[in-house]
Amino acid sequence: MGRSTISVKLLLILTVGGVCLTGCGQATSTSTAKAADSTTNNSTTTAPTTTAIPAPATEPPPPTTPPTATAPKPTAAAATEPPPPTTPPPAAPEPPKAPQAGPEYFFDSYGSRYAAFKSPSGGITCDIHNDAADCIVVENSWNDIPPDEGCDATWGLSVAVSDGEGIFTCRGDATAQGPVLPYGYEIEFGPFLCHSKETGVTCDNQETGHGFKVNRASFDLY
Repeated sequence: MGRSTISVKLLLILTVGGVCLTGCGQATSTSTAKAADSTTNNSTTTAPTTTAIPAPATEPPPPTTPPTATAPKPTAAAATEPPPPTTPPPAAPEPPKAPQAGPEYFFDSYGSRYAAFKSPSGGITCDIHNDAADCIVVENSWNDIPPDEGCDATWGLSVAVSDGEGIFTCRGDATAQGPVLPYGYEIEFGPFLCHSKETGVTCDNQETGHGFKVNRASFDLY
């Protein structure tokens, strides 16, 4: 062979070798780059490690103690005790009622009922009807007797009470002779009430409060 042929072959060999080196280098670089990219991707896509934080231990609630009942403190008003009840004084006893006249003091005359009595001394005689009570004091020493008003009978011996104040009356007859009404006794007929006392006889109209009091020495008309 000649030198030129050898030179050509060497040139071809060098050219082919350069091409191979270039291609292998590129392939190696490409593979290396891919591997690097794969590693990078693997590093990038790897999920972060999550560390579980343990839940705090739950302690049981402390035991519930029922509240202590506290008695309410007394207020000033509650602390003040009410005063003891005041016992009213006993009522004064009513005076004893005078003994009452019995049925023997009541009479019927001509269909009209009345009561009659006389004082223990016999100096005063009285009778009581439904409309008036009157007494006669035959033996009296009365003074200041009002003048008669044309009385044709005896004047100045008899007094009576009806609805108004006691008055002198003109009487031509004596009162009915009833039994003796003892001192301290009383007799009631209709609205009238008469008392026999040592100081005289008193007769009152209980509805009007008018009446009279007589004895041998004096009279009182009201």
